[in-house]
Amino acid sequence: MEFLYYHLALLFFLFICVKNLFHHRERNLPPAPFALPVIGHLYLLKQPLYKSLHSLLSRYGPTLSLRFGSRFVIVVSSPSVVEECFTKNDKIFANRPKSMAGDRLTYNYSAFVWAPYGDLWRKLRRLAVAEIFSSKSLRNSSTVREEEVSCLIRRLLKVSTSGTQNVELRLLFSTLASNVVMRVSAGKRCVEEEHAGTKMEKQLLQDFKDKFFPSLAMNICDFIPILRVIGFKGLEKNMKKLHGIRDEFLQNLIDEIRLKLERTTSLKADEVTDGEERRSVAEILLCLQESEPEFYTDEVIKSTVLMMFVAGTETSAITLEWAMTLLLNHPKVMQKVKAEIDEHVGHGRLLNESDIVKLPYLRCVINETLRLYPPAPLLLPHFSSEACTAGGFDIPQGTMLMVNAWSMHRDPKLWEEPNEFKPERFEAGLGEGDSFKYIPFGMGRRVCPGASMGLQIVSLALGVLVQFFEWDKVGTVEDTSHGLGITLSKAKPLEAFHSFMLLLENMLSYYCLAFFFLIFLVIKYVFHGNKNSPPSPPSLPIIGHLHLLKPPLHQTLQTLLQQYGPVLSLKVGCRSMLVLSSPSAVEECFTKNDVVLSNRPTFVAGDRLTYNYTTIIFSPYGHLWRTLRRFAVLEMFSQKGLNKFSAVRKEEVCSLLRQLSKVSCSGNKKVDLHYFFSLLSFNVAMRMSAGKKCIEEEVACSDLGKQDLMELKKIFDPSISTSLCNFFPALKWINYKGFEKSVIKVRDARDGFSQDLVDEIRQKKTSSCSSPDAGPEKTTVIEALLSLQEQEPDFYTDDIIKGLVLAMFSAGTDTVAVTMEWAMSLLLNHPEILQKVREEIDSQVGHTRLVEELDLPKLKYLRCVINETLRLYPVVPLLLPRCPSEDCTVAGYKVPKGTILLVNAFAMHRDPKMWEQPDRFKPERFEATEEEKEGIKFIPFGMGRRACPGSNMGMRAIMLAMAALFQCFEWERTGPEMVDMTPAAAISMVKVKPLEAFCKPYPSMANLFSQL
Repeated sequence: MEFLYYHLALLFFLFICVKNLFHHRERNLPPAPFALPVIGHLYLLKQPLYKSLHSLLSRYGPTLSLRFGSRFVIVVSSPSVVEECFTKNDKIFANRPKSMAGDRLTYNYSAFVWAPYGDLWRKLRRLAVAEIFSSKSLRNSSTVREEEVSCLIRRLLKVSTSGTQNVELRLLFSTLASNVVMRVSAGKRCVEEEHAGTKMEKQLLQDFKDKFFPSLAMNICDFIPILRVIGFKGLEKNMKKLHGIRDEFLQNLIDEIRLKLERTTSLKADEVTDGEERRSVAEILLCLQESEPEFYTDEVIKSTVLMMFVAGTETSAITLEWAMTLLLNHPKVMQKVKAEIDEHVGHGRLLNESDIVKLPYLRCVINETLRLYPPAPLLLPHFSSEACTAGGFDIPQGTMLMVNAWSMHRDPKLWEEPNEFKPERFEAGLGEGDSFKYIPFGMGRRVCPGASMGLQIVSLALGVLVQFFEWDKVGTVEDTSHGLGITLSKAKPLEAFHSFMLLLENMLSYYCLAFFFLIFLVIKYVFHGNKNSPPSPPSLPIIGHLHLLKPPLHQTLQTLLQQYGPVLSLKVGCRSMLVLSSPSAVEECFTKNDVVLSNRPTFVAGDRLTYNYTTIIFSPYGHLWRTLRRFAVLEMFSQKGLNKFSAVRKEEVCSLLRQLSKVSCSGNKKVDLHYFFSLLSFNVAMRMSAGKKCIEEEVACSDLGKQDLMELKKIFDPSISTSLCNFFPALKWINYKGFEKSVIKVRDARDGFSQDLVDEIRQKKTSSCSSPDAGPEKTTVIEALLSLQEQEPDFYTDDIIKGLVLAMFSAGTDTVAVTMEWAMSLLLNHPEILQKVREEIDSQVGHTRLVEELDLPKLKYLRCVINETLRLYPVVPLLLPRCPSEDCTVAGYKVPKGTILLVNAFAMHRDPKMWEQPDRFKPERFEATEEEKEGIKFIPFGMGRRACPGSNMGMRAIMLAMAALFQCFEWERTGPEMVDMTPAAAISMVKVKPLEAFCKPYPSMANLFSQL
């Protein structure tokens, strides 16, 4: 019976084939090669497809009919037929054929590239033309393109100055194109500049390509549908999987931008004006979604962003690679481009987008590149919605139209010497009627709307590369072989030699500058060489002692101090420094010279990161600083202020105990103490500042909580202030390592964070001003400052308030968390000392209640442990720098005004002349401190007027938390090996490896845990 069904099916199939054969013979169809049953002409097609079709067109004529399985296809390479298709029949051919890839990867054909001709497509096309690719939009996004091209130049400069001149340009062009499209589409980079040149860059780009570059082209299942039914090669299954990955990525991107927009709406109008001019495509679509939610669904937004990625990245990168290949193979053409740029732009500045219109020959080079190597050699297929005629042939309804642009661009009937690279052929422009022989971006209604943006990217990047560098081929072979894909990429990635172009006409200026610099040095040493200066190592011209300084800086300086003495003079770039590790010299600085040395040095980003030096940490010594210091001492860190926030510290310590108990009871007893200590310190600082937590307890142990805390820590990372630009200001002008952008990014993040807090408290204060029970005991730091703002609005501005809030987070979070982590590490490595701490807590507090701040004065040995931790591992091993406001003397040496004073607390704390066995952990050495004070040798919080005002609060938080941890839990190392005590190479002394430990609640504390 089954055989009968198979025979009937076969007979029916043959009947359809015979019927179609005779039916088509009645029509005047274009010529066609011999076709096989079922597969049609598929057997004739080889890779690359455009060359295979080119061979058939050369044999059968410029209009060819083919059958790909069940699909009827017309292939065209005649300008007259192309013109007829995209003018007279443009509306008929305005559709795209459906495919398996389209079904699975285009959000039900809702992207303007694949959407069927109709209302949806017209609306999306209107959006693309008016909002995304209009002249105004291109102007607004020009900054993005110029910034990314500048990033490319900096990267090439770095390579050229390192001696490695051979670069793989494909990688650089892919990064450039991906970053431009990602920023225009979603407002963020695909590959951050710090990842450039690393394995991370290649991985990020590969991930991006894996998500968005798999072909949307038709495959064998589209021509022989039965193969789709049987799941041929798992093609459809793989597409489903790919769609899931794409959709998750795009949805996360949209949700992130939606959240950003929601936050932005709460800001003042004048604070978001700049952002309005540089909105990303996703932001524009989300704004439209608010007014037309039924049309601008998330699927439409995702499909639009998807098409930006798919159509806008590889095309630009491929064109740049081919253009540079052609110029390397034709140095005379490159020299002509260079001469044009020199004439119209010059050497005094970088070429920008406004210059491109003045560079017609550069545009000719790009046009000729697109003629020879169009990124899409076969234009995206069209689909006839009804029967029509083209070139005198009948075109049935449902025919797939393929235009072989590559064949047209190399047709000797259309172009003189078509295989030669001759940009001059475009100098006169395309004549009337010639526009249909050059179609790299398509024609008609479905022409690429992003062509202008693509040309802007390619023109700007190529122009700057030719302007800035000398280029040469790697080897003598002219490799122009191309790959076998549907896009016309090079088979072998392009590599080239490049060198920075030093212009001869500017050499005289450089020699003059060098001459005056030498004169300056001679005058300096003649007039200043006889001063009584501290010892100093030999220095190099310009960089001074920079070559001696290696991270971690405090250890490098300790080595130099041991070699040259406890008072050391250094020169780094344009700045002089005095480094101290002598207690007597430090005492002289912070007593006799304390007023003179009460200023901080300025740094290149100080005005932006410190609200023009109005924060308590960096403000200059004077009325402003005294007022801020008075507020800090009286309102925040006085005995009354400390007592006011004691409940906050206790509640956060209880929260920490609950979380540790939960982790230990879950069977996973190993805890990440680095995270929990950071969480504690940030929550305490946030509650003191704004009366709320950074991370709520219910999400504290989740990935979301950890991610939020990580983002907060990035905001307050102090490393941004330690750039080489502080010592070599010229580096700022060339945007060394993206310094300027990094500063702006950090400033905006910090300002947004603190302004949100201030606005929130102001609104809360306004709404509750009539409440009689809002007593002073509940007042947060921001509330206190806002009350002062009402009395003195000219002084207590929002910037002053935000500066104080930022100081609390910058100085009051890492210090507490890092000290606790080092203390716990030391105690885990010295269990006998841990036992002694435990016994002290048992005797002074017991097991019936939780330790409180009132108990801390009785825990003297615990205080010794904390002091010894701060001695061995001071959080700030180099105290915050000072700067003399006038000339002074220190330890008998003359110190000029403007010198940066650095006190190496780490070196002092480990000096064998001051401490017995200085590298050993011996808390007992502090037991006699009250009776025996030997000068100034223990200074973890600084000294003098600029000493840390929050040290008492920090000590309270550390001692309370540590005492509670030892009272409630038994602690052990995670293995037999000692805890790693290696510090990181950073300006604050953090551990390289975050601390993990095993903890187990004491049975005697079970009742207490039930009450927490």
